[in-house]
Amino acid sequence: VCSTTFLPRLFSQYILVLGRSGCDQLKAYAQRLLEMGSSRWSVFSMSDLTNLLYNKPGFLERHAHWRDTSPEAIQGLEDLARELIIRAAKLCALLAYATICNQLKERSSFTVALDSSLARETPLFISVLRDTLLEISPYRKRVELLLVEPLALPGGEITVPMLGSANAIDTLAK
Repeated sequence: VCSTTFLPRLFSQYILVLGRSGCDQLKAYAQRLLEMGSSRWSVFSMSDLTNLLYNKPGFLERHAHWRDTSPEAIQGLEDLARELIIRAAKLCALLAYATICNQLKERSSFTVALDSSLARETPLFISVLRDTLLEISPYRKRVELLLVEPLALPGGEITVPMLGSANAIDTLAK
């Protein structure tokens, strides 16, 4: 849903659509993306979207080659990044809720584990995700979000889905 490549690609697509639809703030960026051909899909990274919200100098340094770095253009990019992150967080909340909705009659509280670098690096994302999860949860049902870090080991790391699978197997074995 909000993988490292999907949101930045969506960001580029929105810049193209908005810039070509008359949004003056994004016209120069849209034109430049069009000129780049298929490489336009890898121009922006997830850290670019985060930097637009929390570290504009970092974004500007990485994209100093762009023609238009006016405050209005940067504000347009920031607004777009904010809206995409909010929408991604709301969709993730819906997916988190979907993981427990069939169990609502059995229990009154749930914890949903999440492994998300976006949630760790973007306060807006985790805030909207938590608020939306609270908003869509039924009355008297508590759904909490647990932001879990991958388990670092000398040979690499064990991701949260792998930890969840191991816990499920361990629980079934009992």
